[in-house]
Amino acid sequence: MSYIDALTGINNRRSFDNHITHENRMSAGSILMVDVDMFKLYNDTLGHQAGDQALIAVARAIDETLMRSTDLVFRYGGEEFVVTLPNTLEEAAVSLAARIILNMQALNIPHPASIVATVLTVSVGVATRSTGENIDYLELVERADKALYKAKRTGRNRVCVYRSGDTTPPNKKMEN
Repeated sequence: MSYIDALTGINNRRSFDNHITHENRMSAGSILMVDVDMFKLYNDTLGHQAGDQALIAVARAIDETLMRSTDLVFRYGGEEFVVTLPNTLEEAAVSLAARIILNMQALNIPHPASIVATVLTVSVGVATRSTGENIDYLELVERADKALYKAKRTGRNRVCVYRSGDTTPPNKKMEN
């Protein structure tokens, strides 16, 4: 139970931290950072119970998009999720991220306060460690986070990929 998120029923942050310690031995893989767009406004407009139900639906949509038993989703914190994709190169990771976005839109969860869309949407950051690349999973998570904030800065409801030279955004406290 200590590794399962009580609200969503998926793996929690503690489980993720434990998992990436093991995954550091992998030769290649990708990480997706997924964040619900404008979630604070969703909660403020519709209430926290609706927000909780939305997070459950988001977690389920992400989990149902995954295709292999080795692909895992974790609730990273609040309205943010992380997906680990061992032995998955960038093209496949981007394709999966795009399917997550489409599956979220297909849920058709109304979001009356969003400036992005009339329904609840997500933004996704992708980072990939190629075979032989000497970075650990913590660095990979940081890169996926940078790509996520790039997706948020450039309009939300989209996938962005980490590219060498991407920097941390000047204001990470932007509205979700």
